[in-house]
Amino acid sequence: MAIEILSALESLHKNNIVHLDIKPENILLSLAGKYKLGDLGLSRIAQFNPGEELAEGDSKYLAK
Repeated sequence: MAIEILSALESLHKNNIVHLDIKPENILLSLAGKYKLGDLGLSRIAQFNPGEELAEGDSKYLAK
């Protein structure tokens, strides 16, 4: 599972996309037995804009 999710993140990052909402509920299992990273609703193009705040994911999974 970890390799498949990390591969998905690598693909996103190579395309300058950040997911911003990785949590167990967004890791899906296909009928073929493959793990997929879902819910890209908070995803953004990664850009460095000083002072800009990005929406964060589910507060239950954020570090205190």
